[in-house]
Amino acid sequence: MEIIHRGDDAVFVRGTLRDGERIVAGGTARIVPGQRVNITSEKPTIGSASASLTRE
Repeated sequence: MEIIHRGDDAVFVRGTLRDGERIVAGGTARIVPGQRVNITSEKPTIGSASASLTRE
């Protein structure tokens, strides 16, 4: 996934997800491309994905 534009309340991305792949839907300002994260809790909803993360 590639972020094309980040606004105040929306992010536009480009790319394709394979089955089982996950994305970081919140807190993206605190991580950098390629950084490893640990999923500490996962609460997916229909149409969106979110998880609590810790940096490594």
